[in-house]
Amino acid sequence: MVFKQTITEKWLAAGSSPVDWCEENYTVSSSIAEFTNSLSNVLTVIIPAYCIKNQLWRSYRKHISNGPQVILYLTALIGIASAYFHGTLSLFGQLLDEVWIIWVMCVAYASLTADCYRPVIFRGSRANIVALFLATFLTLMWFVAPYTNAFWMMTMGAPVYYFLYNECFVVKRKYSLSLVRLSLVLNILGITFWVADRAMCNFWLSLGLPGLHNIWHLLCGVGSYLNLTVFAYLKAASDAPYLIPTIRYYPGDTWGLPYVHCKSKLPS
Repeated sequence: MVFKQTITEKWLAAGSSPVDWCEENYTVSSSIAEFTNSLSNVLTVIIPAYCIKNQLWRSYRKHISNGPQVILYLTALIGIASAYFHGTLSLFGQLLDEVWIIWVMCVAYASLTADCYRPVIFRGSRANIVALFLATFLTLMWFVAPYTNAFWMMTMGAPVYYFLYNECFVVKRKYSLSLVRLSLVLNILGITFWVADRAMCNFWLSLGLPGLHNIWHLLCGVGSYLNLTVFAYLKAASDAPYLIPTIRYYPGDTWGLPYVHCKSKLPS
């Protein structure tokens, strides 16, 4: 009974997390701590669910890997976990939110990083082993030193900016350049809003705004999916010369959600 009470008080109780964002708590709803921060996770759930339902990545799964499909499921879990965390500010919600982010980044690096961007020792199946070890290690570290998790997430996210910058200003692949530019802009805007929310909270509240973390969520919902599409295309274009990868859109031919379609150059 004491053990059960400890779990409830330490992990599941509302406000048990040491993290509290700029938005004032329980101002919109008496049952949801940070209303806009919870609601703004909607794109992080809807976009992956829409892609999965319409099987947009089936050709990529057939010719390259299941990486995008796994990432879509994990991303949807991040959105659900983040909504739960911001709705309760519980330590368990924080755990789910941050751990799923770590896992999705590890899966993405292992399955979508083109070989030209990784050392030889991290290619092939070894990348999966390293990703599994790192994700497991950081998950366990969360229980030892949860305050270091933000550092690890920022560190793991940093190479994405280098990859996008390099593709945008150095490599300039014409078939993906516009999408790379948009992805880079959304990533920069996202981190800018995240920092502004943390550093200028009192200013936003004085304007009657609930902070900017909710905008960060919306930008991440779109930006993370664009990152997936960009890196999946780069992986196919760089590492699979036997394929013809193209960026397509759904439901329209030139608008909607982008995805990578793969077709074999070999006669069927």
